Amino acid sequence: MKRLLFLLVLSVCISAVQARRYYCVIKGWDKPFGNKMTIVLDFGKNPALRVRPNIVVSETEVRDNEGKFRKIYSMVDAMNYMSQFGWTFQQAYTTPLSDADEVVEKWVLYKDAETKEEASEGIYTIEEAAKLSE
Repeated sequence: MKRLLFLLVLSVCISAVQARRYYCVIKGWDKPFGNKMTIVLDFGKNPALRVRPNIVVSETEVRDNEGKFRKIYSMVDAMNYMSQFGWTFQQAYTTPLSDADEVVEKWVLYKDAETKEEASEGIYTIEEAAKLSE
């Protein structure tokens, strides 16, 4: 019985060590002359740590793993989309947008996963979705 308990505790510890925390920043700013926002999903610029390249939702069109188009119009919409894939909200802040009076909203998210592929599950560009459907 003690051996079984020891093995169970050991396996939990080993699996916890394998998981890694990945981060994403949802960036959003108002489009001029409209009521929509430009939303960017930023997974980092360091290629060794990148899960996906920056995805500009308004230009790149995020698709699900079935290739269905997913429009994202607001920060809350982006958060709802990311949360269905296990991303958790951590912090929000704003920064000025160039010299204008506008600001960029930034929401920091994280996800614990064992691999980059697992962390980025469900977030595909048009090209990636096309490859999946082949």
